[in-house]
Amino acid sequence: MPNQIKIRRDTASNFRTEDPTLAAGEFALETDTSKIKVGDGSTAYNSLQYIDGDAAISFLIVQGSNYGYAVGGNTGNGIGSTASLTDIQRWSVTSDGNASDIGDITAGRVAGASATSTTHGYVAGGLIAPPNVRNNTIYKFAFTSPYTATDVGDLTNGYFRGMGSSSPTDGYHTGGRSPALSPQYATIHEKYPFASDTNATDNGDLTVGRYNTGAGNSSGSASYFAGGYSDTQSLTNIIDKIPFAAGGAATDVGDLPLSLYNSSSCSSIDNGYVTAVQSDYFSILKFPYASDTDATDSQDLYDGAMVAAGSSSTTSGYISGGRPAASPTGPVGNAGNTIQKFPFANTTTGTDVGDLVTSVTHQIGNQS
Repeated sequence: MPNQIKIRRDTASNFRTEDPTLAAGEFALETDTSKIKVGDGSTAYNSLQYIDGDAAISFLIVQGSNYGYAVGGNTGNGIGSTASLTDIQRWSVTSDGNASDIGDITAGRVAGASATSTTHGYVAGGLIAPPNVRNNTIYKFAFTSPYTATDVGDLTNGYFRGMGSSSPTDGYHTGGRSPALSPQYATIHEKYPFASDTNATDNGDLTVGRYNTGAGNSSGSASYFAGGYSDTQSLTNIIDKIPFAAGGAATDVGDLPLSLYNSSSCSSIDNGYVTAVQSDYFSILKFPYASDTDATDSQDLYDGAMVAAGSSSTTSGYISGGRPAASPTGPVGNAGNTIQKFPFANTTTGTDVGDLVTSVTHQIGNQS
């Protein structure tokens, strides 16, 4: 028997009375008016606009249904120890297997920040090594052949080890480190549009300047940034949140169970995930988008991987490459090539599902 897909439905008056908050991408049909609304995860029903024949529906693409990506990076054990790579490595999220090299970004990049639209992956900032120059360029590459990469704009400054996040319409680069700043650890939250190729603009600030954290997390309505080195030269466990619609100053909405850095990030519809490979942790930490609360230890990685790339499918998180460790407190080695996968639905330990073409660290994760 064919599968049936049903959407939420009720009368207009009942929807108005209940005034529910629809999940991001959730449809609601008014059975007596035949009108439809689509949720964004934060706006109450009565404040949502109806969809009409001329309206475009914007979806948040932070969970891929086809592929995961590892872009750029380097092959050594330090951020500037070897030349920056240009490779775009891709693997299927519908079947476990190895990655293939499908193309190149225009210039090699280490420790940049990613964003994702429906058609392109974005890489912003990062280090070009040698000569270890902090870069301000925003590149985008197509998810379809020939996977071409183009320079589409600039950040307000050159940064590396910043954090990336995505709304349905915009990419964001947040924090990072720049010798041109004082202090060097940035608080700035910059926004650049997917609809036009243009420079980023200042859209807000973190509660504390930081770098060397995960790639950032995206819910249906906000960006999240967890952990990292703060501008006081110390590790932090803060989880900051900045709404897509308003921008502005971040809100401290919770804490990680430990202060950490060199982490990777993945996002499900309901939760943000951050890896922790240091001290006595070898774990994946989880925090909910629906409530402002602390993160908890969700499950274990297959293998420790610092400065790895995070990618997300609709059902699983992927951690690719990075500097592997044999145990939570064991020595950290050179670049690795393992693609790890962990489920969003339960606390099962991650598994080794394939290999990258090139062993790499400090690369940029993405998904389509």
